[in-house]
Amino acid sequence: MARPALSAERALRVLNLLAAHPDESFSLSELTRRLGVNVASMHAILAVLEAGEYLARTDDKRYRLGPMLVPLGRSALHTNAAVSAAGAAVGTWAERLGVTGLVVRANAGDLVIVDEVSPHAGGTPGIGQRIPMLPPIGGVFLAWADDATVDRWIATAPRAVLDAEADVRRW
Repeated sequence: MARPALSAERALRVLNLLAAHPDESFSLSELTRRLGVNVASMHAILAVLEAGEYLARTDDKRYRLGPMLVPLGRSALHTNAAVSAAGAAVGTWAERLGVTGLVVRANAGDLVIVDEVSPHAGGTPGIGQRIPMLPPIGGVFLAWADDATVDRWIATAPRAVLDAEADVRRW
């Protein structure tokens, strides 16, 4: 396995944070604090992302998602037909049921919201939001997993979930 490039990993963390909070902007100090990256490294990362227009800097020196992410997102949607198909199917059911529908993808121990259809005001996580795939959340993604994989996932459950499961079994 290739050794990860620390600056690339940090740049992705910046983009993921901003994607999870698209209506917000963050200062350099807020980003360093939230992501645990030193100021000099963060400043260099932000400068590169801003120069490429993947980030935009506001007049009050805060950072938000930039315009070059739009063509990237469109290209990604074009090359990932399953996301479009899932969005259409979820949209049909969301409209029928009068609810917000989410298209979710499992990714490295997280569930990532990749699309939202028929959104209603408030109450739902947004596109780009990452949710830890801890039991009981995400079990559907393990439907065809082997026993060892399921056991490892169950072992990540918070104590309260395991205690609640034990209570249910007593009934």
